[in-house]
Amino acid sequence: MQKPNVDYEMEMLSYETASENLDHAERFVRRIAARISLNFDTLINTHLVDKARWEHLEHHQDTLWREVQQDGISLYDLATQPAT
Repeated sequence: MQKPNVDYEMEMLSYETASENLDHAERFVRRIAARISLNFDTLINTHLVDKARWEHLEHHQDTLWREVQQDGISLYDLATQPAT
């Protein structure tokens, strides 16, 4: 199988406050990421971790945590801002 011709690469990170919510969230986020990837020829990597795991990554200054801190954009913050 040939890889798509990727123009952009995005990472999507989401965390849930309870690990039991991850199964539902993971299916939802991955389905959206797959649709966007196929419709726009864009690769989206998804990472879903629960809050405890995220705090562990933060405590150990994990590479994923550092990259999100450096380059991440909070979609939640954007969604809660009034439209201009």
